Amino acid sequence: MAFFDTIILCTPEDWHETAAAYTRMFKKPLVEDFMKDVGRKENWCLFMEKWMAHERVSREGSPEEEAEKLNKAFNESDHDYISSFMAGVPPEEYKPINTSFKAIAGKGIDQAFAVLYTGTDYYSLYCAHFALLGMHKLAAYLINCACNDKGDEKRMRRLTGLMVDKCLAAKYAYKTYGSMKADVERAFDKRMAPILCTLWRLRE
Repeated sequence: MAFFDTIILCTPEDWHETAAAYTRMFKKPLVEDFMKDVGRKENWCLFMEKWMAHERVSREGSPEEEAEKLNKAFNESDHDYISSFMAGVPPEEYKPINTSFKAIAGKGIDQAFAVLYTGTDYYSLYCAHFALLGMHKLAAYLINCACNDKGDEKRMRRLTGLMVDKCLAAKYAYKTYGSMKADVERAFDKRMAPILCTLWRLRE
């Protein structure tokens, strides 16, 4: 989970620097090493390999045309097309395509994932959906995951370290799930919660 958070939360610039540092330290390419570890049998592994390339190219068609093609891929369970689309679409083009997809399919792209995927396959694409809509939305979702049950303190520390300086707007996106302040105070102890509330600027 720690490495997944790093992959999905890194900007292209941050990721290339991380990959370069890894190669200097361990004398082997990061992506190649990761793929050797996870293999290429599962959809999420193949998707993450494409995501880590950070090769985003403007789509050829209009938002409506791209939404039609994506809907066709969902209907045909074309996993390669879906993963290539999610890993390659520029963030600024994703939102209008998602809007058009809703009009065509009657549901958002994130909801379409839930029909076709489960487990890690679903989770990785669902996180990518938020990342493409805005990193503050992804941060809000991951913080909500960290707050679930008794709270994942290690993950919350990691997310805060990676995102707090870039995604203070996460507290507004978090309203989808409820109150970020209330969830942080519920999930974490009296030592940790006040620190998190201060760092994330959580007030009543």
